[in-house]
Amino acid sequence: MGNLFGKALVKADLFIRRHLTAILMSVINTVVLLFGTYLLNNLTRFTGEDLAQYALVEWTKDKLGMSGEPGELPLYVNVAYDKQLVDVYDDDSLLLGNRDITDRSKLLGLLRQLAETNDYRYIFLDVRFERGYASENDSALFRQIREMPRMVVVRHEDMEMQDSSIIGKTGLNEYYSTITSTNFVRYPYLIGDSATMPLMAYRSIDGGDITRYLGCVYTDQGRLCHRSLFLHFPIREYTEYDDDGEKIYYNLGADSLFVPAGYVTELARDKVVVIGNMVDDVHDTHIGLQPGPVITYLAYDALTKGEHLVKPWLVIVLALLFFCVSLSLFSHLSLFDRLPLFRSVHSHTLRFLMSFIGYTFVLTVFSILLCFFFNVAISTLCPSLYFALQKVIIHYRRIRP
Repeated sequence: MGNLFGKALVKADLFIRRHLTAILMSVINTVVLLFGTYLLNNLTRFTGEDLAQYALVEWTKDKLGMSGEPGELPLYVNVAYDKQLVDVYDDDSLLLGNRDITDRSKLLGLLRQLAETNDYRYIFLDVRFERGYASENDSALFRQIREMPRMVVVRHEDMEMQDSSIIGKTGLNEYYSTITSTNFVRYPYLIGDSATMPLMAYRSIDGGDITRYLGCVYTDQGRLCHRSLFLHFPIREYTEYDDDGEKIYYNLGADSLFVPAGYVTELARDKVVVIGNMVDDVHDTHIGLQPGPVITYLAYDALTKGEHLVKPWLVIVLALLFFCVSLSLFSHLSLFDRLPLFRSVHSHTLRFLMSFIGYTFVLTVFSILLCFFFNVAISTLCPSLYFALQKVIIHYRRIRP
């Protein structure tokens, strides 16, 4: 045993001496790639995820019974069928006509019922209160919102609120897309210095927070974390009833107001209540259309599960992967040629097939396994581009006279 250990040390020493420059460069590459991957995972656009790949993973997990629901199902209240017409004026106070908004008298009635017992856990009010769309119930409604604890109201970057007195109870709720990627991909928890609705709830219910340092580093109570997250969705249709006839969401007027006293408060007891449009407010995701209120709640649920936290084990595994890929490129050998099992393969056909398996394939398989077994999604765009550039540079240096 001692001789074997000694021989291993000698071989390791010879390898390090022979490839010292490549090893040092690979260490530098690893540090750069870890930081670059972290920065890319904090973005909401241009992160390069293969959505078809993640859709296949989610479908497979669902078929195997591995796709779970959120930790706790909320009470969804749908406002799609409860509208009222309000007059709309231009900047010169001239009447333009009318528009439909969520019926604020019914919304006020629901909030008053919830306030009677005050035993709900939290309220997400995903209903727009945009300036210029006023109703006769606004004064009473906004007073009710100000008085209710444990509530966040939606706000958008390009929207001026109808009543500025509730600004302190609002959170952003933005979904970004691009011309080349029209799907919703990552949910941002911080937009500039402004918190989104899930982060507001996370602060209130769970006592956590996401804090920014140096403009690009984020922590949650001292632990490194991401400020945006690729969300995982259970494969299901959010219709009014599920296949067993159970309610998935309740309608604001029909199910919440015209029912026996205490019915709504009993449904909301110790639950998160999500009030929003479950029918028309839908967004395209990697598994199909999903209601906005569902996306908002799942973004909060992911925070409670710590999915935004950077896992130390993942950093170590990524570091080893980046180091091995970089070293193989410097040594002009494939990753498989580094493995004794594959080095001894003499089949020309098999070696030809393995020659097509490069770092891009390895990174893709790695990201699929992470998503399948650990529900972790990382962008491999940064290492893929970095290694492609490194390969070109190394090749150029080799053929240059």
